[in-house]
Amino acid sequence: AKYWSTTFSQILDVDHDPKLLHQKLGIEDYYDPKKDYVLVIVDTQKAAPMTGLYSIVPTFEKLGRFASKELPGEFPESVVKQVMTPEFQVKYEKHYKAADSAGYFEGKGNWSVERFDKYLKKSGLKNTERKLLKKRFEMQDLLGSNEDFEGTGLTKNTIPGSPNQSGAVETFNFERKGMENAITLQKLKDNGAIDIIEDLQEIKAE
Repeated sequence: AKYWSTTFSQILDVDHDPKLLHQKLGIEDYYDPKKDYVLVIVDTQKAAPMTGLYSIVPTFEKLGRFASKELPGEFPESVVKQVMTPEFQVKYEKHYKAADSAGYFEGKGNWSVERFDKYLKKSGLKNTERKLLKKRFEMQDLLGSNEDFEGTGLTKNTIPGSPNQSGAVETFNFERKGMENAITLQKLKDNGAIDIIEDLQEIKAE
């Protein structure tokens, strides 16, 4: 089980607005105005013993090292070193957004490795380049490092008109015990490790 997070202080200015939250955290493409959102506040000191929580600041180097260590079959070190760089990230963002604009993902939230691969096969790129881009997409699929991943430990701020290029400090969290011991949100809540705010307007009122 994995998730990306930030500290509560980093989002106080937008914590009551789901759309602004998505934009400040660099995940605007995942926002759906038709859905209801909740805010999960994690007490990492209480959660860590229950979940085997392992956290890193997700830079290119650290997230790449994590991927090749934890998932060496999917992401061998030789490949990770090529795709986890600022230069390759620019290339990946370009082709991801080109595939999206051309309709290969068939609508918001419907992207998949197969659909991205279909775009790559028609892109005219060399086979080696296509394989690396596909592997980078698989990394996004499994780890969450999307096309707006900055690789600096900061999110990309996509709020229109904002003077800040970066949004918030972020961490990548991996729960080693989550799958085998079925650590659910309810169990974490029962043990005081998380607080779930279902009505984000409550924060605004406070």
